[in-house]
Amino acid sequence: MGYSSASADVPGDVEGGKHAAPTGGASAHVSGDGGHVTISASTELNGGDRDRLDYVEREDDPLQTPLRRGRGYSVAPFFSAHKWWVSPARLALNHYSNDGYSFGDKSSWAECVGLEFRYSFAASSALLVDAGYEHFNSTGVDIAVVSGLTAEVAYEWRYPLDAEYKNQLILAPGLGYEHLVIQPGDAQSATLSMGGFVPRIRLGWRHLLAASAGLDLSLDGGAVNFFAYSDFPFYPRGDATSALVALNVALLWGL
Repeated sequence: MGYSSASADVPGDVEGGKHAAPTGGASAHVSGDGGHVTISASTELNGGDRDRLDYVEREDDPLQTPLRRGRGYSVAPFFSAHKWWVSPARLALNHYSNDGYSFGDKSSWAECVGLEFRYSFAASSALLVDAGYEHFNSTGVDIAVVSGLTAEVAYEWRYPLDAEYKNQLILAPGLGYEHLVIQPGDAQSATLSMGGFVPRIRLGWRHLLAASAGLDLSLDGGAVNFFAYSDFPFYPRGDATSALVALNVALLWGL
């Protein structure tokens, strides 16, 4: 009868470690009795439960942002230059002249600053709401000084020009509103207030500088029939209709 044994240990156990490397041992036993040979072997992992695999969180898809294919909110400070076919001051004071229809008439130009808010529903559509302060160009010899508020609600469609949505065409029909205060240059005349709903349509180009930041350039146009608040919906001084063309620049941030 013969007997032999062998064992092997696997190094690498780190005592007291939270994630100790598994260790193992092996043994073999050989015996012979009456011409019979018995061989037994056993192995054991001494490292306890298997080590847990570190969980690596999948990175967010950059296309799933509110300015690309995803849902969510975005905000954008904007600047606009408005050109009216007829100066609101001339409409309010019933002061018509050839200058009132002149492209260079400064009283028919206004600058606006404000904020846009968007909620993106899907890859190609969003609800747009904006509001801003509007001031018409004027000097001390103008017939009136005009300023007020401009606002719009629109539904925006965007059409990507590349797979990463870095460049998009924007189409946004909407309804605007103008609230204007006219301070006549004649000190004896009273201040007037008037408003008007402006159906508008916007066409523009969007370039994304990052996953959640971009630049908008757009043109939009519309028409308005102003009214005095005390005489809604009609204006007592006759025809108070004017057309609007606007150039808009906005810097967008996804939230």
